[in-house]
Amino acid sequence: MGSILKLCTREDSVLVVQSFSKSYAMTGWRVGWLVARKDLADRATKLNEFIISCAPSFAQRAAESALEQGEEAIREMLELYKGNRDFCLRVLRRMEGVTVPEADGAFYLFPRIEGLADSFEFCKELLRETGVGLAPGVAFGEGGEGCVRVCYAVERAVLERAMERLGEFIGRQHR
Repeated sequence: MGSILKLCTREDSVLVVQSFSKSYAMTGWRVGWLVARKDLADRATKLNEFIISCAPSFAQRAAESALEQGEEAIREMLELYKGNRDFCLRVLRRMEGVTVPEADGAFYLFPRIEGLADSFEFCKELLRETGVGLAPGVAFGEGGEGCVRVCYAVERAVLERAMERLGEFIGRQHR
């Protein structure tokens, strides 16, 4: 999928907003960018000045370095995340009562667990009993109930232990 900018002209009222959070592993740094028609960008700048002022200089420098030198690191992260995603998919799909769609973006999976009526309580029990932290599906809206969110942006060794513990926990739930 290409950028919407390829379909627009400079006169179109299109704004593209992006951050460095996920694409450059700078979550929490609150640095991003905007592409817009000049008059719209000027209005956004004025609004930003009254709400935020500006990102701290060290975060701006980090973002600049990410743009100048970060592409190789991004390729390495993508390779790692793809391997982790594929590993998690294989493991989760072997678990009894678990169905999981393949994720094309981000670094999360959203498996549905058969018979799970309270994903919040499930995640609390999982954390208490196994030390594995997942996000309850209900945190993403009513349609997420019965699911959990698995983040696979971690070292493989951590992920392997977590998937093993999750599988054992789900196995106990289905007995």
